[in-house]
Amino acid sequence: MIYHEKRVRLPKPKYIVFYNGTKNQPDSMELKLSDCFENTDNEAPCLECTATMLNINYGHNQELMKHCRRLEKYSIFVQCVREYIQSEPSAEDALEKAIDTCIHQDVLADFLKKHRAEVTNMILTTYDKDLYEKTLKEDAREEGRAEIRA
Repeated sequence: MIYHEKRVRLPKPKYIVFYNGTKNQPDSMELKLSDCFENTDNEAPCLECTATMLNINYGHNQELMKHCRRLEKYSIFVQCVREYIQSEPSAEDALEKAIDTCIHQDVLADFLKKHRAEVTNMILTTYDKDLYEKTLKEDAREEGRAEIRA
């Protein structure tokens, strides 16, 4: 079809972002790539991409969770990990306790039993408490500077 002059019709894409961060966010919101562009000077961007962000933290998007139980169980698991990180001496201890608790309560039990080592490795290699706290402090400083400039 590369030699045809007729335009090829494409299916309309839908871009979805699942949010499970720690900031308070609405159940759903539209994100625009252009919000990240520098120095737009009120010009329309030559490129735009929009995404629907869905908050998948525990307690959010109840209707979605009702229809996708696996996602609901994932949100419960993440909440459990976060709670234990606050009370356990190390991230490793918190994660082990969270996995044990979730298996006992039949929250992703089949997956966690089968993939415990991969889940542990993935979370421990992507979660760096010191870096997380440093990033939060840097973000707060930047927000403070922005308020002072405004």
